[in-house]
Amino acid sequence: MKIRLLVLILSLAFGGQANTDIKTVVEALEISASNITLPTAPNGRLMFRPCATTCNSKFVLVRLTPETAYFVQNKTLDFSEFRKAFYEARSSASDYALLTYAIESNTVTSISIGL
Repeated sequence: MKIRLLVLILSLAFGGQANTDIKTVVEALEISASNITLPTAPNGRLMFRPCATTCNSKFVLVRLTPETAYFVQNKTLDFSEFRKAFYEARSSASDYALLTYAIESNTVTSISIGL
């Protein structure tokens, strides 16, 4: 039975098109908080430079939605609490953020900072 299951899995895995392109659905970036500009409202547009340190790259514009999750030290916060903590952390030595966003819809799925 186990061998049949293994053969079925392998045939499904290798039976499809061998030259199918891999598509990135969600991008996750660890970037410097100084490279992020938060909007004033939770349904606004967030701008960021995709760099781990200060850089001159062009800004990328993504949308926040009601489904966007905000984390500080792995604790979920609402947007206003997160915004306050973000700007307090932005001036510290450990001012990084992990930003994840959906490529096709250009919407932020989550943003996390560690204080």
